[in-house]
Amino acid sequence: PGDARAMIAAAVDQYGRLDVLVANAGIIPLLDITEADADDWDEVMAIDGRGMFLTCKYAIEAMEPNGGGAIVCLSSISGLAGQRGQSTYGPAKFVATGLTMHLAVEWASRGIRVNAVAPGTVRTDRVRRLPEEPGGPEYLAAIERMHPMGRIGEPAEVAAAIRFLACDEASFITGAVLPVDGGYLAQ
Repeated sequence: PGDARAMIAAAVDQYGRLDVLVANAGIIPLLDITEADADDWDEVMAIDGRGMFLTCKYAIEAMEPNGGGAIVCLSSISGLAGQRGQSTYGPAKFVATGLTMHLAVEWASRGIRVNAVAPGTVRTDRVRRLPEEPGGPEYLAAIERMHPMGRIGEPAEVAAAIRFLACDEASFITGAVLPVDGGYLAQ
């Protein structure tokens, strides 16, 4: 809690107020339930779930006196549909999806909009390293085929969706979870 509170306070100190929060925290261990243990569960929930909860909590406390703001949480396609090998990560991203919807309803009347993006596989630093690993090129090609657009996403595509949900043009959108997934969830 102290770190989350300090992060929000630093933003308010620097800019005088907080208008937008992007709640983006996550680790992605790929474990099925027989491989995962309670420590794996606790670690993912502490970062992906509790971290997002605390960040949103302190951001809302900073936004409310100013008449509102926008929060965009990072969920995932794994926070909207089940996937193999994600017995810890997927449920934590369902927390992000649920937190988004509940906070949207709770804070809409006070001018705070809460939405989420749900990316498919995105060319992050970790994904960029896959071709260098044994079996990595084949794994990456299989992931690309899972997305109807036949490719994975780029960070800028996710950033554009976040920017839209945070801006005034999205002023009548709250509680939405926007897939940025190349059609993955439409299947």
